[in-house]
Amino acid sequence: MNDTDTLRALETLNARAIELRASAEYAAGVRRKNLERILSDKSLAGIRNAYREFRMFRAFTKAPRHPEYPNLTPEEWEASLRTGDPNKHVVVYSCIVGNYDLPLAPLWKAPNISYVLFLEGQDASLVDGWEVRPIPEEVRKASGGTATGINRYIKFHPYELFADEYDASVYVDGNIQPVSDLSYYVELIRPEAGIALHHHRVRSSIADEVIACKASAKGNPTAMDMQIERYVAEGYPLDYGMLECNVIAADLKSEIGKGVFAGWWREFNASGSGRDQLALPYVLWQQDIPCDAVATMGRNVYSDTKVHIAKHTS
Repeated sequence: MNDTDTLRALETLNARAIELRASAEYAAGVRRKNLERILSDKSLAGIRNAYREFRMFRAFTKAPRHPEYPNLTPEEWEASLRTGDPNKHVVVYSCIVGNYDLPLAPLWKAPNISYVLFLEGQDASLVDGWEVRPIPEEVRKASGGTATGINRYIKFHPYELFADEYDASVYVDGNIQPVSDLSYYVELIRPEAGIALHHHRVRSSIADEVIACKASAKGNPTAMDMQIERYVAEGYPLDYGMLECNVIAADLKSEIGKGVFAGWWREFNASGSGRDQLALPYVLWQQDIPCDAVATMGRNVYSDTKVHIAKHTS
């Protein structure tokens, strides 16, 4: 079996798993399990919590959204079943602080790909398939030392962490398992962007995303409102686009990509909203980079067969 056949087998199996999770039967099972969970505590406090969770769910489902599309067309998917450039040394990296996620072993191995996991709060000896590194002390200081700050600092600084060792990087959130050859993503980076991500699967406006974040109690509501108001006052068009930020490829030789990450880190901290998805489109607009030039990985990361996205563990 050659590499293409192996990639096809891995991604076909993952596609079937994705289809199962998208089925009506699976959704019904999830709803039943959630209902049993929220009704298990029949105390007054439990009933209040269940009612609050129900209201949050209803509000989230009413947030603005466009139809959900497959990540790639069948023709695009066929063309994507290939390895990346074997002459490029690529690091796939992640960061887990605490027990929010459990490390998931990569399924694809290649001489040009390294898997690096920055880990704190879990037993490194139990991690399979990753080179585990401690959180660097300089990262702890520069990030403020919180779990979120550490994660975002590592997420936004591949040039600082890896440029001396690698040609390119691919960041994945801690709940994402590499299934296929993620060095392929590096081939999708456009020179005028320096980085590559997916389109947001159901939204194209950061104002709509704020509504969804408020409904699901994510981020600082007041800071998010002020963030949007400031952007609009500067002339930012709210329909500029939205990106998923859980898989990010970067050309570590690109000064443009380096500038995007630097601006993203500054704006994430300046906004105080805690939501990096809101800051990135604005930073791209500031730097005259269209979202379409960055969103080259596809239309829906949750149906991307190159990765498996698990639920967060806490």
